[in-house]
Amino acid sequence: MTELFHICYSSHNEVLFRDSNDYLFARNSLALSLYATNSKLICYALMSDHIHLMLLSDNPSAFMKVFRLSVTKHFNSRYFRKGRLGEKKIFCNTIVGVHHATAVASYILRNPIHHGVCTTSFAYPFSSINCYFTKDLHVKDILGIKQQDLLPETCRRIPRNYLPQNGKIPSHYKLTPQGIILPESFVEIVIAENYFTTARRFLYHLNRVSDEEWSREQEKDTLPFHEILPPITLETIENKRRYNISELLSNERGHFKPIEHDDMVICEYIDNKIVPRFRKKAYTQLTLEEKQSAAKELKSMFHIKDRQIKRCLAM
Repeated sequence: MTELFHICYSSHNEVLFRDSNDYLFARNSLALSLYATNSKLICYALMSDHIHLMLLSDNPSAFMKVFRLSVTKHFNSRYFRKGRLGEKKIFCNTIVGVHHATAVASYILRNPIHHGVCTTSFAYPFSSINCYFTKDLHVKDILGIKQQDLLPETCRRIPRNYLPQNGKIPSHYKLTPQGIILPESFVEIVIAENYFTTARRFLYHLNRVSDEEWSREQEKDTLPFHEILPPITLETIENKRRYNISELLSNERGHFKPIEHDDMVICEYIDNKIVPRFRKKAYTQLTLEEKQSAAKELKSMFHIKDRQIKRCLAM
């Protein structure tokens, strides 16, 4: 039976994406995994060390197996790495009720704000935020991709820069000449818009603060026998042991400056500056001593926290 799920795939000790190529490959892998498992994606947010998805599927485990294998193969091949990428256990929770679904979608799309990456969700390029209410909000693709630049459907030679070698690409997917699948091809835009109903309510949910009123609204969704479902909150959607919920709530209220040096900036510096200096092919080949030396350099140059350095160096 097809149900609605919130899925969170995390990597506590190592980033999942080191540059924009990794993000775009993962986004394409999402598209192909949906097609392969007959699943539907309502919204997504790809963060450097975790992924949030809202998925309609009759087998979310099968979907994640296909998606995770694709991303891991790409990452391991590119960075001369072996083994599982990310945590073994994946968080998967069933969503029941329109108010709960709206709350989950809102939290997913606001995830970059909660983690201090940007001050507005619309500025984040690796989520589905710019897919919805595009005419009302006059939204343009944040990556600057234009319809006239797409590959014609009759084109059979599709570049595989951002695609698994053997992944089957549906004919209705829109691709750029570089082989990037547009999110509008695989995101269930209409379903998401129906949750929010109007562009104005969409903006309201993107900017409202987490409070008891939002939790009470979700009490309108009840199970048979009038059982009240627990509300979706930051505490239930994020890992409390890993993230400071108070800090996330503060970010939600706009009390922060965006991270100046995010994980992608740090990883690109490691891969393009530090790794070649040690005459290695990838960060995975650095010795512990070399990583410790790199950590001191990153601390001195970028003034970032130890936990960020450790996940970017996989220490």
